Amino acid sequence: MDSPFVLHISDSPTETERIAALLDSFQFPSVTVTTIKEGINQLNILRPSIILLSLTPNNILEWFSGIKELAGQALERLTPLLIISESQSDLKREQLFDQGAFDFVARPIDPQLFQHLLQGRIAFKRKLEQALSKRERLDECITGSTFPRKVEMILIDDDPIILEILKQQFISLQMENSVVEVKTFKNGADFIAANWYNPDHYYAIILDGVMPKMTGFEVLTHIRSSYPQKNILIFMLTAKVGQMDIQHSLEAGADDYITKPFRPKEVALRVQRLMKRLFK
Repeated sequence: MDSPFVLHISDSPTETERIAALLDSFQFPSVTVTTIKEGINQLNILRPSIILLSLTPNNILEWFSGIKELAGQALERLTPLLIISESQSDLKREQLFDQGAFDFVARPIDPQLFQHLLQGRIAFKRKLEQALSKRERLDECITGSTFPRKVEMILIDDDPIILEILKQQFISLQMENSVVEVKTFKNGADFIAANWYNPDHYYAIILDGVMPKMTGFEVLTHIRSSYPQKNILIFMLTAKVGQMDIQHSLEAGADDYITKPFRPKEVALRVQRLMKRLFK
């Protein structure tokens, strides 16, 4: 489907009306259903570009067990699942990530940030589908190949403590038919100067937004203007108050953003989920 299409799952008339108004203002056509089961049944019919699931205090306990099935169906179709909810505790967010959540949108919703988030996720889905299409054509030419791919986790931050925390979180990361290597850089200038890129490898780059010598945004812009996007994921580390930074990062080509302070396990879950989608 060329034009973006949104499937919204909500049992709240007020929430349905509010989200529908936002999507209309973004010129995103949408359909709303009132249960997770109905949403799953509509996936093959509607083929949405993105799924929004609105959780409320009234439905979270009843719907929690269904999120995993919905997330699994979404993953099979390479469709991002975004959960709209009140600010959740760190533990609850981890549980939702374990169930298969792709990302969270906290109420009250910032319309501009919400629009850029949707655009970024839809663009990611398209990029993923294109990459998989190319991969499938390549697999047809190399039938029976079992060579493990090389995945490089690149961490760029001027804070040595954050670098070490993230390194320890990812050093034991395992992906099917992949060899994962973790590399660290203390600033963007050192990273840019390094001979880091190999077109046959896959990359997940976690990039701090504020660093000496080169800002994270400058590094992001350099990567997106100098290298292909199909095998490079970029995650920006941003301050919670930096909504404009988040918006600019998504517009410049970041695949996701991580707000500080963060929980290392949650970061690992978010990164791994995106990597599995792109590097399938």
